[in-house]
Amino acid sequence: MKFKKILLILNGLKHKGFIQPFLATKGKERAGFTPPFLTTKGRERAGFIPPFLQLNGQKRAGFTLVELMVSVLIFTIMTAMVLVIISSASTTYHSADARIITQQDMRKALAVMIHEIAEGNQYRCYIPAADPTQIIFQIPIRVFDGGPLDGQTVDERNNIIFGARSMPTTNPDGYQDYAIQYLLQPNNDLSNSSSLIRRVLDSYPGGNQVGNDIVISNWINSINFTKAGKTLSVNVSTIKNNKFGRDVQVNGNFGITLRN
Repeated sequence: MKFKKILLILNGLKHKGFIQPFLATKGKERAGFTPPFLTTKGRERAGFIPPFLQLNGQKRAGFTLVELMVSVLIFTIMTAMVLVIISSASTTYHSADARIITQQDMRKALAVMIHEIAEGNQYRCYIPAADPTQIIFQIPIRVFDGGPLDGQTVDERNNIIFGARSMPTTNPDGYQDYAIQYLLQPNNDLSNSSSLIRRVLDSYPGGNQVGNDIVISNWINSINFTKAGKTLSVNVSTIKNNKFGRDVQVNGNFGITLRN
């Protein structure tokens, strides 16, 4: 019996058109082998569609409405976080930039006033007790008025001639007995700052204005003068708006030693 089975197998191998079982489907030939994961209900398909892209065993075109809404929500949250970070960094940068500019303007403007005050002496420097935001003083000058002392820096008794220059310059020419006044004047706009004004008076410690006012700085929030002997202290606060409309305030304290 075993020998007969072997003969039958050998005869079958010689048979023309023999198809191996793993290449046949229901006894019929096919061009190639199709793996089960590419077959649906015994039929071939072009490509594999994962289960999460199938809806009731059928293909679908895109995402569901819920998936789209969740995606939009996540994108919106991430965009908002990025915008908040950028806005915060921009605000910090412009605030720091405005602070530096304000501080530079304050030092540049007040340098003129401080240098001029330092030329005077402690006996010709007056700060009104009722209004310490202003100061009136005289400085040594070379007379420039066409009078008998024209071109002189001392009088007949060899005393230094004090007065005021019309402009805050290094030119010593000025007017005898005149005085210089620094005071605050509110700005016409709606800002919180005031203007620091230089004014020339026709007498010391008070008199009529001579000529036009000179604006030293437009960004002064407050200023206060105090005098103790030869030492004069100036406390000043400047304020300026940055790009975002926020006030940037810088404070400064300056000490001046007056001459005898």
